[in-house]
Amino acid sequence: LIAQKLDVPELIAWTEHELQGYPDGVKVPAYRRVRGEVKSWNPYNGMMCAIIWTSEPPEHLVHRSAAQGVSELSDLIERHDSKGVLTMSFPEKTGYSLMKQSDMPTPPGLVVDRAQIVGILDKVRSLVLDWTVKLESQGIMGENMTFSREEKNKASKSTSIHIGTFQGILGDVS
Repeated sequence: LIAQKLDVPELIAWTEHELQGYPDGVKVPAYRRVRGEVKSWNPYNGMMCAIIWTSEPPEHLVHRSAAQGVSELSDLIERHDSKGVLTMSFPEKTGYSLMKQSDMPTPPGLVVDRAQIVGILDKVRSLVLDWTVKLESQGIMGENMTFSREEKNKASKSTSIHIGTFQGILGDVS
């Protein structure tokens, strides 16, 4: 709401992506990258390592972006299994290719610790809080959620908050 009222396009886009998810083709911020293990469900033994790697597993298989909206991530956390892990599916083609290589009866997924998803949500909350505190420290108060032209100008020049890979009011992030 504040980003909309201040007319800050970069922050509006970021909040929309955080709320609705990051669509294909939109770069997902680095804080949304998770690391896990490639495992598959075996009906006799439960979750098992899908492939025994002779060296380090390929980076694109063990690191993924969690592109879902924050409400979907929150729901995943609430419904996590008792071991505190979540499984992210691979794209169909990748999953079946790995399934053939591993001789497993089901397609593997990336098993990640629940705490990594909690960390994403905490980071989003912190970024929003940091930005609003910064606005207040610059005297951008928004009387009754109405911002003056001067406040809008100040907000458009603020560069100390870094969110993902956006630039402009949010700063330049590598």
